[in-house]
Amino acid sequence: MSLPIKDIVLIEKLRKDEVLLDAKEHRLKSPNGVILMACSDGDQFPDVFMHAVNMLKDDGAKIRPHPFAHHGGGMLIDDACTLNTEELPFDKIFLYGIEIAQKMKDPHTVLLYVHAPCGAARLGNISVVETLLHVVRAKKRIKSLWPGLKVICFFHVDYPPCSKHDHGRKRTYFLSREAFERWYAVHTSALPSSSHEGGNGSDPHRPIEFPLPTTSLS
Repeated sequence: MSLPIKDIVLIEKLRKDEVLLDAKEHRLKSPNGVILMACSDGDQFPDVFMHAVNMLKDDGAKIRPHPFAHHGGGMLIDDACTLNTEELPFDKIFLYGIEIAQKMKDPHTVLLYVHAPCGAARLGNISVVETLLHVVRAKKRIKSLWPGLKVICFFHVDYPPCSKHDHGRKRTYFLSREAFERWYAVHTSALPSSSHEGGNGSDPHRPIEFPLPTTSLS
């Protein structure tokens, strides 16, 4: 699955408008390690994981990432994300993971990663902008539950070989919540509901129809 040209153009605009910033300049300041929430995409997770590890190294912190991964990543924590269903409430599962991780490891920072192109987003008919909106809402939800936690949003992009970013196909950007909310307020009315076609239908609010597990969750 390759990143569509229109999404590359959109990401470049978000970069120009300083919504997406170079993550290499970002300092975690998290000496006790981090909780890492990411998509379980096997082609992207290694790069996302090492990005977190390298930031911890750069900060001189403990190399102590505490990962949770599922299809969609950090945006699952937004209860409005259509990847969550009544049968599979990943938002509650991730929130439970944050609570337990604090009790066991006492990290004070949560890293929320989303990425593009994302297979789960495609299946759920979720656009790049909607992905970013979900992860921003996820951050706000975590902060409302645990005001003392530091929550940082990142956007990982796998550029196609033909793009001008071919010198470094996989790039991770810091997503500024404040800048995104300002940008979204100005541009949302002109945006399409989704950059994807197909999936589980054209309605972006229709819950994704993942197959239920064949074994009991109890």
